[in-house]
Amino acid sequence: MFSETPIGQPRIRRILERIRTSGRLPHALLFWGPEGTGKTSAAIELARSLHCDRGETGACGECAPCGRTGTLGHADFNVIVPAMRKTKDAELRRVAEEAVSDPYGYPMPDEGTSVVVERLREAVKEFTLGSFEGGWRTMVFLDAHRIRPESANILLKTLEEPPEQSLMILTAPAPERLLPTIVSRCQALAFPPVSRTELKAHLTSLTSVSETVAEYAADASGGSLRRAIALTGEDVAGLQARASRFLEALVTGREAHTFLALEQLASDKQEVFDVLQAAEIWLADTLRFRQRGEAAFAPEAPRIQTLRELSSLFDEKLIDTAAREIERIRDMSLRNINLQVSLVSMWRTLQRAV
Repeated sequence: MFSETPIGQPRIRRILERIRTSGRLPHALLFWGPEGTGKTSAAIELARSLHCDRGETGACGECAPCGRTGTLGHADFNVIVPAMRKTKDAELRRVAEEAVSDPYGYPMPDEGTSVVVERLREAVKEFTLGSFEGGWRTMVFLDAHRIRPESANILLKTLEEPPEQSLMILTAPAPERLLPTIVSRCQALAFPPVSRTELKAHLTSLTSVSETVAEYAADASGGSLRRAIALTGEDVAGLQARASRFLEALVTGREAHTFLALEQLASDKQEVFDVLQAAEIWLADTLRFRQRGEAAFAPEAPRIQTLRELSSLFDEKLIDTAAREIERIRDMSLRNINLQVSLVSMWRTLQRAV
């Protein structure tokens, strides 16, 4: 229901309710924003609500059509996910079913995956036939930016001449990741990062998550509920320790040893960004510690000792330089940068600034 979905996005929920109840639904929507902000959840909920027997405030989850859309058994509801060409249809269906049942936890597509042209053509052909059950025809394209440009014309024709009573919803990180001709034919809705307050509120509602872990995950997730949930299952103390050692090595580490450590870190993209996010929290807390003599997060004795050590290494100027370098790497990550080169560049920049 839109009263619950997407999580931590009250403004988006109100917009979805207006779209659903207006009686003037667009034929195509583009939901865009960072990973974990609720695009998938909102797209699936809105599409399912059009097949629901009970009303306009989201899918009730109890009627017969909701039962069928919940298992991808409804003839007029389809979810398309990117995949490698060799991926079997059964595996594609399994991932799509997981996206419907757990939009914040289903497996994300690997680098290099795309929407296979033959499957795209087949899905669009079925969509253009109109409704099988006499109601709406809906299709959700997850990670639509992975549709190859040479395949986009298949989708474009349908966007230009949509069938009656149909809705197509695309999700993507940003409009510029799609062809302008596709974006121009969709009504776009931006999903901002989820606020720290909303993240913490949701995480603390999970009975297995302590308040300390919820605070850390809310801070370290970058506004992504998907990432925040994942962080609650990780070794938070271990990640913080790796991040503090990372920062220390950038300014005091021996040449050969640091280069090797950065090379090893760069081999795991997710770990790189986990460590960088945790390092940002250390930097912010180090700045607060230098200025006020206190810690903003989990002020236990071991953490205070680490803050003392970092404060002796990082003055305000160096903290600012390190934070800017982390932001630079994050911004460039959308361009498939070489992480090892970027980390080494950050290291060299900090060495010059020491």
